[in-house]
Amino acid sequence: MNCTTLDACTSSYNELKARQEAMSGAYDMFWMVLATILVFFMQSGFAMLEAGTVRRMNVSNILFKNAFDPVLAALVWWSCGWGFAFGIDDEGKASNTVNGFIGNGDFFLTSNGHAFDQKNYHSFIFQWAFCATAATIVSGAIAERCYIVAYFTYSLALCGLIYPCVVHWTWSEQGFLSTTNSDFKRINHGMMDFAGSGVVHMVGGFSALAGAFVVGPRKIFDSSTQFAPHDKTLVALGTLILWFGWYGFNCGSTLGLSGNGGLVAGKVGATTTLGAAGGGLGVLLLNLALGNGLLFDPVCNGILAGLVSITAGCAVVEPYGAVIIGIIGGAVYFGATRLVKMAGIDDVLEASAVHGFCGYWGLTAVGFFATEANIEYAYGGTYGHDMVGVFYGGNGKQLGTQLLGGLIIAVWSFTLSLLLFLALKFGGVLRVPDWIEKYGLDDSEHGASAFSKSFQWGGGEVKEMTQKEPIADAEQ
Repeated sequence: MNCTTLDACTSSYNELKARQEAMSGAYDMFWMVLATILVFFMQSGFAMLEAGTVRRMNVSNILFKNAFDPVLAALVWWSCGWGFAFGIDDEGKASNTVNGFIGNGDFFLTSNGHAFDQKNYHSFIFQWAFCATAATIVSGAIAERCYIVAYFTYSLALCGLIYPCVVHWTWSEQGFLSTTNSDFKRINHGMMDFAGSGVVHMVGGFSALAGAFVVGPRKIFDSSTQFAPHDKTLVALGTLILWFGWYGFNCGSTLGLSGNGGLVAGKVGATTTLGAAGGGLGVLLLNLALGNGLLFDPVCNGILAGLVSITAGCAVVEPYGAVIIGIIGGAVYFGATRLVKMAGIDDVLEASAVHGFCGYWGLTAVGFFATEANIEYAYGGTYGHDMVGVFYGGNGKQLGTQLLGGLIIAVWSFTLSLLLFLALKFGGVLRVPDWIEKYGLDDSEHGASAFSKSFQWGGGEVKEMTQKEPIADAEQ
């Protein structure tokens, strides 16, 4: 650095500072791209988990949904999803017409005809991966009896409206639930949902509950032996891949490494790990206590339940708190899945319990376990006792905000999904006829099974379906 004069030193210092800021920005963008890759890889986990859980005659169908979900999500997120979630056009800024309910700019990644801000492309792809995840959650709940066109119609609605609005409420700078909202009315200090227990998982989970309720149970829903996962290897691999990808989900939600970002990401990784472990342990202990033995499938869902539960508070709770949250999350899943079945709702992947109810518990847990030091470090600023969990001296305001915010998300997601699925049902395009359900959707919807004709599994050969009877009305 050339510092022969004061002006030269000042100029050199400013140049070095600008370079440092540019490098920090580059590191942040690289971190976001890496996190996006991990979150997108979760699609493989969902595909394996769902393919292993459904009957082999429906594997092609469920794989097609998982493969095409990110395709639809990308196009819808580009055209209107991002705009409804984060967009503010120039006229809105000038006239102060932006609002806390829905965004109104940057559609098709343009702003009043101008080019999209180059600094936001990494955020666009990161949020697209989240959007695709929310849509994929629904596919497992309504598997094995739903027309593919009905499912994709719903995915368009979720990616284009239902999910973006919740994102705007919680993660934009204008949302009425956003902790970063400083210019518009919001509820208290906003709802803390660091990585999406409510925004992503509750939206997907309660939408799945609505879909499974409307489409109705599979015809042999009471026969549990016929619905045991046909490939537990895929179930295990899918669960572990989802756990792997969850580090991109949670750690990536620091949105960068500069400042405190790297340190927060490290702690988030630790709490995420412990939350997953707590969920798996909690379900295992419950099964042992009830004399069910070392059941494999519930433990896999228990791990996912722990991950969903810790996602909202992963940056603001202590490690021991993460273990407790995960264990309770496992118990929430254990109880919720039984309540759903008692109600006669056939949720094939138990998505409503894992993502919906555990997502609500995850939001609620923040109101109990968030510490003041962690909040200040992750969110910045000093909030006193208003945002601190009640177990650490909080006054209960944040707990109330978390409960209210979660309730709003649940009602919004369930109600809009219910109306859409009812419209599809009354339009006769929701549920396949009984004979197609009996022989599987692979042949009827995709023309072939996922397995070769000569493939032997469990003593039975996978055969092509032939129409045994006329196609009946889809709702008969």
